[in-house]
Amino acid sequence: MKRKLLLFCLCLAMVLSTMTPLAALAAPPANFSASGNINYISPSSLSQISPAGKSGRWVVFERELGGTLSGDIEGDFVLTYRANVDENQAGSLTGSLSLGDGSYLTRLSGKSQPLEMVYFEPFQTYLPRVAISGSWTFIKGTQGNGDFDAWFIFIPEIDAAGNVHIGPIVASAFELTGQWQPDS
Repeated sequence: MKRKLLLFCLCLAMVLSTMTPLAALAAPPANFSASGNINYISPSSLSQISPAGKSGRWVVFERELGGTLSGDIEGDFVLTYRANVDENQAGSLTGSLSLGDGSYLTRLSGKSQPLEMVYFEPFQTYLPRVAISGSWTFIKGTQGNGDFDAWFIFIPEIDAAGNVHIGPIVASAFELTGQWQPDS
């Protein structure tokens, strides 16, 4: 009787192990953290940015922010984004974030807060500051997701129609936190 019970339990264990998804057997996710600076924004042009009708909002078709990160992923990053913002830069954005040597790619979505004017000591004047926060998900290189927070101070650029756009970035911070599978 004991032999039959042992054989039955062994067969049952083998059947159940084949039915367990591989994801359940994978290592648990690890904490993820990377932070750095935003060094540049691509120049604005009328082909990339246009008024959203008479709504007082602007549609950004495609623009890039770039910089460097250190932490769990190190190296340069490029954020290619689309946005719909008001004249104070408040609104929503979506895009992709290429990290490190390009072997990691995330999908990103977030919200920007209205501009605030801050005193910028090196220039001894007030400049606009944009704060952005949202979420990200790896879509290439590994699995994981989390949140991001960023801000940057910039020198405004004025186009021929008198509209103010984001110009050169003079100070910034960018932080990604979350969970990931570093060995994927």
